[in-house]
Amino acid sequence: MRSYDVFDTLIARKCIWPHGIYSLVEQRLGKPGFAAARVEAERTLQGREHTLDDIYTELAARGLPSDMLTRARTLELEAELENVIPISAHLNQVDDGDLLVSDTYLPAEFIRLLLRRAGLARQVVLLRSAEGKASGRVWEALRDAGLAVRHVGDHPRSDVEMAVRHGASATISNVAQPSSIEQWLIGQGYTGTALVARALRLMQTSWADPVLQELGDLQAQVNVPILLITALYLRQRVAQLDVDRILFCSRDCRHLERLYRLLTAGDPCRVESTYFYTSRLARVRSSPAYRDYFRKMATPRSLVVDLCGTGLSLARLYRDSGIAPRTFLLYGMGPGHAVARRYRDGFARGLEVDAESLLNEEQGIGNLAIELLNVARHGMVEDVVPLAGFDASVPLLAASEYGPTESAWIATMDAVVDQAAGLLEDTFLMLQLHEGDARCPAEAARRTMVPLWQLADRSAALSSAFGTAHLRDNARILDALSATPG
Repeated sequence: MRSYDVFDTLIARKCIWPHGIYSLVEQRLGKPGFAAARVEAERTLQGREHTLDDIYTELAARGLPSDMLTRARTLELEAELENVIPISAHLNQVDDGDLLVSDTYLPAEFIRLLLRRAGLARQVVLLRSAEGKASGRVWEALRDAGLAVRHVGDHPRSDVEMAVRHGASATISNVAQPSSIEQWLIGQGYTGTALVARALRLMQTSWADPVLQELGDLQAQVNVPILLITALYLRQRVAQLDVDRILFCSRDCRHLERLYRLLTAGDPCRVESTYFYTSRLARVRSSPAYRDYFRKMATPRSLVVDLCGTGLSLARLYRDSGIAPRTFLLYGMGPGHAVARRYRDGFARGLEVDAESLLNEEQGIGNLAIELLNVARHGMVEDVVPLAGFDASVPLLAASEYGPTESAWIATMDAVVDQAAGLLEDTFLMLQLHEGDARCPAEAARRTMVPLWQLADRSAALSSAFGTAHLRDNARILDALSATPG
């Protein structure tokens, strides 16, 4: 018979530890000291069977008002429901008739509710006790019933040592523990970003295809954290600058624009952000319709954001349209970069670039991997067509450089960003991002992102999945740009 631990094996908390739940309750109660009292009440009951009701009875004995405790208990259960996330690698393995064994103070029916919230739809047997695993009592009962158990759990003593001591076989799982990347993020001050990355990692499906697995992991652990840190930095800069609108360049910034919009949704002085249909070719060979489109989008107070670039094609558009907004490039290619030199020999003669960037090639990183992590299934923007009678323009898109297989891989990566967007609706995670991560300075952003970026640069899956098609298309665009007069 297969058996599974519940907490940190099948499901996890977004806040990692139960203490985070108690702190959330304290905040919502407006009662300083509640979290510490809640921890101490539970500690007092260790070593004997107890439930959540017993813990709150202990709190009452310490003199806390009954009406406040009634509300606190409700808030605690609500916070548990808000915080639950599936550990898909194990949850998807559970089948009808399997056994779930949990040492917890929470009621059995509430544990089932948490599991259903996480997506478990199987009919399982649940054994709940306060210390049945730790004491060995549950393993002894299973052995005496003649059941040969194969158990998976996260606790070395309760789930492995005690299970084996009583005749079961056991495997430990450390998947719920923060990964080395998540630990790095926490250490650099980006706790909220780390919690989002952890939740995404735990929510990922285990893929038989190693390429899909690596692409999903890179999105969860590398690209989404980089985009979140960038969005938080932009949030700081917009507050410092006199910006009236942010234009996020298609296609590379489609995920960044979405995450930025969600991160700033509740800001009292929120600046409008929009998805700007653009490309190097559209900017350099801008038609009258395209220049009119840009003039309607931008003013000198706007901020144009791109993931990577030299800034030269934007400078060309600014010159030709007569509007020069600010420019932000996450990764800026300086004047010595080979691409910048090639542009200046073609369309960019005499152009000056005034762009802010966080990262560049001097930090030992390239631009290819991050572009591949943010690829789009739709083709490059070639121009726009204004619609008469409507304040709108329709983009004209080139054929995509990617085939069905590559498009399926892109869809997998997009699904991770979809999950990240869902997590940004979570009150607890948004609080962590806004009150902690958002205060990190630019240097912390650079220091934190570079090692993550290097992981993407070393990815064989990225280059094998998209590199050939991307480089071939990029060469075609470079040839076209080089043939455009300055």
